Amino acid sequence: MKKIRMPFAWAIALCLAGAATAKDAVAETPAPAAKVAPAAPAPAPAPAPKNTVETGLAWLASHQLNDGGFGQGEESAQMGSGGQLAGVGNVADTSIAAMAFLRSGSSPVAGKHQKNVTRAVDYVLASVEKSDKDSIFVTEVRGTRVQGKLGQAVDTFMALALLTDVQGKMPDAAGEARVKTGIEKIVAKMKKNQKSDGSFETSGWAPTLSQAVGSRGLNKAAEQGVAVPETLRTKAEDWSKDQAAGGKFKGTGSAGVQLYGTASAVTGLGTSVSANEKARPTVEKQAKEGKTQADRDQAQATLKRYDDAKKAEEQAVRAMSEQMKDERFIAGFGNNGGEEFLSYMLMSESLAKKGGKEWDDWRARMNTNLSRVQNGDGSWTGHHCITGRTFVTSAALLVLTTDVQTKSVQERLLGKKAS
Repeated sequence: MKKIRMPFAWAIALCLAGAATAKDAVAETPAPAAKVAPAAPAPAPAPAPKNTVETGLAWLASHQLNDGGFGQGEESAQMGSGGQLAGVGNVADTSIAAMAFLRSGSSPVAGKHQKNVTRAVDYVLASVEKSDKDSIFVTEVRGTRVQGKLGQAVDTFMALALLTDVQGKMPDAAGEARVKTGIEKIVAKMKKNQKSDGSFETSGWAPTLSQAVGSRGLNKAAEQGVAVPETLRTKAEDWSKDQAAGGKFKGTGSAGVQLYGTASAVTGLGTSVSANEKARPTVEKQAKEGKTQADRDQAQATLKRYDDAKKAEEQAVRAMSEQMKDERFIAGFGNNGGEEFLSYMLMSESLAKKGGKEWDDWRARMNTNLSRVQNGDGSWTGHHCITGRTFVTSAALLVLTTDVQTKSVQERLLGKKAS
């Protein structure tokens, strides 16, 4: 299949294209954020406004392509039109759009946007199935804005995120088997292409966010019963631990933006801990009843690793909480791009798991801020780097619906009983 490429002219301006390599990543330097007066105490937490979410979902649904995919779409005025690929489907944008539909209550089985989810999942699975077995890539489309900013393999990690989110929600056994096979193929690709330090992606402007999404997918797959090599998870976990060692975030691959590095490390640790805790009873049994002393010793070592990761996560979350008091940290690059919205999504997932007042305050803040900057047509637009409306709108919706996990969107989000 012929590869689709964006014309070279897209790379002329700094933020009109992503850095192709880690070396190029220094080209963009975070703009100093303006000082902001301390915010007033957050109001009592409330669900995201009904119209904010509904109009966002409607905008997404209306921009799905005929093949079931999503393109990066229109970008902010200062970024240009999105060029040749604005209306060409790609795996990363399609995956995050489908994730937004899923979290808001639709699935391939039911929901207002059931057809949109089904077509998007089929698009992503077809691309994964068509890809080779050895490379890290799941698509031949090249030159998208998201790839330029988060790395050339971002589609792989986004696909894994979607497939682990939709696992268990397919309409029949054949669909479930197809999803599981897709997950297993991506896991095998990641195993073959993981670097010695545990990372997967070093190209792009802020590849640390791709690392977070990839780790999230690996750990969720393991938690849901997919056979994920423990060495693969361990190395990814070690990378995140190193990034948050001593509660000090290194920010490798974050383009110097603390928000990105923190969100990535906390996500990597938090999702790893969740998978570890799911496996803990089995490992504890092995530590006591293993057939050989070597088996029992190995299980004890694994339990120690689980304990160390849990302590590292707790320390990282405390450090993130302190950073969240600084408006400059929350501002990220200085204004909102897709990277900020993705970071907010990752942080929201971590904070929701922790719960309590900190999560309530954060949720209220995000609901207020994202509702305020929503476009009149229901979409959101980034204002630097990743500005495509598909990615930014999807990430914003994922932030707004973070805690919609077990109850229907009608009950939890819209404040009415499901019909």
